[in-house]
Amino acid sequence: MSHLSIHPTFGPWISLRALVVVQVLQPPAPGTTKALNDPVAPGARQHIGELMALAIASFGSGNKLSQAQPTDPESVAEPVWMPWLRARDAVASACMSDEQIKEHRFCEEQILFHYQSR
Repeated sequence: MSHLSIHPTFGPWISLRALVVVQVLQPPAPGTTKALNDPVAPGARQHIGELMALAIASFGSGNKLSQAQPTDPESVAEPVWMPWLRARDAVASACMSDEQIKEHRFCEEQILFHYQSR
């Protein structure tokens, strides 16, 4: 749905910068693993899915994280990554309190680093 990892405390406001690969000799026996609860409220899933579809479509132009080109010269172009931020904000709103969002949401500098440094 959101394609985001959602931390129990920080919500979607985490950045993963590593990949660990391990060899598993055999899968765990059925019934020995605990299913994870989805922290996103069921009523928010469709809206988040729609926002994610828009975010994915924003990369269809191959424009990646550069500025979108406005069709009207007087308009200010929205960064192509803005739909991704809207989706992340929607996930946060669906699983965190306003206080948690205020405390853990990336600051502007972190947002720019996260979305523009690719």
